[in-house]
Amino acid sequence: MNDIIYTGVDSFTTIFLGNEERIRDDVNSFADAFKGMPYIMSCSCSVESFLPMDKMKVIVDCTRKCGL
Repeated sequence: MNDIIYTGVDSFTTIFLGNEERIRDDVNSFADAFKGMPYIMSCSCSVESFLPMDKMKVIVDCTRKCGL
């Protein structure tokens, strides 16, 4: 079986409305849930132009720290 899981944090409720702690919690939750599985971290549908890039950086940094 060569399935890969592709999912991630919600772009509106987590990234736009949430704080950095919420973002880290969501990323860590995905990292724990899919540990050892082929997984691609993403945000929900797309990265909208109104999303704060500093919060997107939190996702990238936390994802790297989790080893995803």
